Order: sequence, then structure tokens, then C-alpha cells
Amino acid sequence: MKKIKSGWFLVIGAFLCLLFLILFGCSKDTPTQPEPPKIPDCERYSTATVQFENKGSLSVDVIFDGARLCVLSGGEKSQVYTMASGQYTIQFIYTDSIWPATAKATPNFAICETYNYLCN
Repeated sequence: MKKIKSGWFLVIGAFLCLLFLILFGCSKDTPTQPEPPKIPDCERYSTATVQFENKGSLSVDVIFDGARLCVLSGGEKSQVYTMASGQYTIQFIYTDSIWPATAKATPNFAICETYNYLCN
């Protein structure tokens, strides 16, 4: 008789331990802080993008703040450049000459904006 009673105590004890673990041992997920919204790189680094296009038939140099940025053949588009926001001087000049293909422009690039400049 003692063996049966001690066996039942073991079964009841194991059941109570299991019940205790289920009720108190398993907690709900710990609340986490929501991720902050992702800031676009152009906003984080205060940049804008710009692309140049030569719609004419002669080759032109793109002069950006006094330095040649690229050379465009007739009908060609440049790559897209990422520039710091701010004011710049832009001019198209016929390649291998001092003759301007356009007047100087002095745009002010705003953060996260895209600009396209054409030479006709």
C-alpha cells in the first residue's frame, strides 16, 4: 500500500510542478521599443541628385563649380551625381574650346531633390 501512495504522490507532485511552470514559468513576450523610422540617406547627409543631358549634336563639357565634371557627346546623358545641398555654378562649354554652349546657372540644390540640366 505504501508503494501505491508514494507513486500517486510522485504523479501528483509532477503534475503540480508542470502546472506551476505552465502558469508562472512561461511569461509573455517582453515588450520592445519600436524601431525609429528610417531616415533617408539624402536627408541624413543633406544631399541632392543631379543629371546632365546634351540634346545638341556637338560634344560639351559640363563645368560644375569651375571644374569639368564630365564630357557629353550629342544626345548623351550623364550618370546621376549625388551632391551636397547648397548653391553651385553650372555651365555647358563646347569641348576643346572656351565657347559656352549655355549661360551659367547658379542653382541652389535642396535636400532630397533631383535636378536635370539640359544643353540644347
